[in-house]
Amino acid sequence: MKIRIRSTSSLTDGLRGHIGRRLRSALERFRGHVDDVQVRLSDVNGPRGGVDKRCRLVLSVARGGVVVAEGRAPNFYQAVDLAANRAARSVRRASAAPHLMRRTA
Repeated sequence: MKIRIRSTSSLTDGLRGHIGRRLRSALERFRGHVDDVQVRLSDVNGPRGGVDKRCRLVLSVARGGVVVAEGRAPNFYQAVDLAANRAARSVRRASAAPHLMRRTA
């Protein structure tokens, strides 16, 4: 599983490590189904604060399907955790019902 990370904010080594560990942990049982994960981190409100850190995951799964999951939280670590949990649930559902997966063109 290849993980690519893009961020509008500075990305620390600690956060990069957390993303890798968290995604591998959440998606371990689906390693034969998930080929690629794009991680996009953004700060929605900028300096205003609030629940504004967003992690968007775009997973390329077997047979050309795509699964998208998002998490928003006060910090990037929590946003990654939420998105990883949602992605795992979505991949589990998609692998059980492959006709429901979005197809890429």
